[in-house]
Amino acid sequence: MSHTLDKLTKLELNKVMSARKGVALKFDKYLLSLDASESSILLYSGLFFLVPRPIRKSFHKHNHPVKMKKSKEEVYKTLGISRTQFYRSINELEKLGLVTTVATKYGVSYYNLNYNLDATTESSSEAFITTDMLQNKYVTTKQNKQKTFSANARIVLGKLTRLSQQRANRTVETTAKDLSSSFGLSKSTMYYLLKQFTETGLIEANKVEACIYTLVLLDHYVSKQRQHNQEVIDKRANFIKFLYKEPTRAESDAIDRIFNSIK
Repeated sequence: MSHTLDKLTKLELNKVMSARKGVALKFDKYLLSLDASESSILLYSGLFFLVPRPIRKSFHKHNHPVKMKKSKEEVYKTLGISRTQFYRSINELEKLGLVTTVATKYGVSYYNLNYNLDATTESSSEAFITTDMLQNKYVTTKQNKQKTFSANARIVLGKLTRLSQQRANRTVETTAKDLSSSFGLSKSTMYYLLKQFTETGLIEANKVEACIYTLVLLDHYVSKQRQHNQEVIDKRANFIKFLYKEPTRAESDAIDRIFNSIK
């Protein structure tokens, strides 16, 4: 059944409009090349794209930095980060000149975002991820404790997502060696992350040859299409069962009465 689903997904996935849940975060080459922690890079993209597009456009139109005025609690919840991680990253972004903290006379602060990520199109972005993919994803440690993905793991997932978007069936055929080289990670780290993504249901890794894997990114887009495919298969199966099922005793008696009345 899974083989049929995969076949249908490949055939039909490009016919369904891309469905996204949550805020879409983009990362360009400049942002990813910064001498900054992955947490700070993730936070900057999150702060920027949490501001609605029409509001961002109005700031760009007047050559003003984008003002981020949403509550910090909303940022924590949406990006799945801790309060400590937030403030540590804000301090690092301020030192880099990407963020300026502005305090109002009422004791409320907001953030000016000085680098424009809207200039990055989806096709030219180096990584792409939705906030829905960041939340409620837990990995089990050796101590049998649950923890969320690290910022580095999330950015790697965003890079894999970006690669997968180049194909309608959301697959990436590659090797762990090639991925580790492209992403600047060790092979052991890359294997570890792929194992985490597989165990938490974010990707499917199917071994093609000795070291070559086909990775299927199970984002909301793919999940929606697979659900549709399963519904189609179930409807067909039920219809076939209806056509070829053996009639019950009551149905046989009813058919006999109909034929006897005709005679």
